[in-house]
Amino acid sequence: MYVVIAEDTSDFECLKILIKRLENNKPITIEGKGFGSCGNMMNKGAKFLNSYNGQDKYRKLIICHDRDQNS
Repeated sequence: MYVVIAEDTSDFECLKILIKRLENNKPITIEGKGFGSCGNMMNKGAKFLNSYNGQDKYRKLIICHDRDQNS
């Protein structure tokens, strides 16, 4: 149901927990990945997301760029 890309793996894991709580812990599918850095997410994220194109079960997309000391 959800595809999540995040700057880091810890961001992805945190978002999975948040999404499950917002969905009242219903059994839902959350796929995605943390890319280890903003640069990697920007360079590889679109290709990763395109791999889910046309799959009807994924209806929601979340892109997470955390705010740290780098702008």
